[in-house]
Amino acid sequence: MFTKVLTVCLALAALSGCSDRKENEARLFLGRAELISIDAPIAERRQLLERIEALPLTDEAVVAVRDKCVGGHGALIEAEESQNEATIALGAITGGRDDVQVPAAEAARIEALITRSSEAIIRSRALLEECEDGKQRLRRSIDGRG
Repeated sequence: MFTKVLTVCLALAALSGCSDRKENEARLFLGRAELISIDAPIAERRQLLERIEALPLTDEAVVAVRDKCVGGHGALIEAEESQNEATIALGAITGGRDDVQVPAAEAARIEALITRSSEAIIRSRALLEECEDGKQRLRRSIDGRG
């Protein structure tokens, strides 16, 4: 009888420890994730994403949400950088004038950058939606409603 009670107590303690770990990891991740602002400079966001990606998370649910958020914000940065590069390239050729003929090779390169930017925006939208949904689930689980 004592062995059964001890086994049950140990199992409950282990489950409680797992729950505490998940809650702690979720709080750690959410605290850092809330610092990301899409209005912040790219370098600042990239640095924050690297720190979030390096968090020593082990809970699968927290890791999955973290990966969606890092991927979504990373794709958004990729879109911005591609768009910026296209804008700079076009400006360097035309000097801001509409009557300048853009060489075919440069036009193709700029078009590729714009396409890359558009594709990254599409990826970021999907990933950031999953990110936000995941953060909500983590918040509910911390608050005891999930």
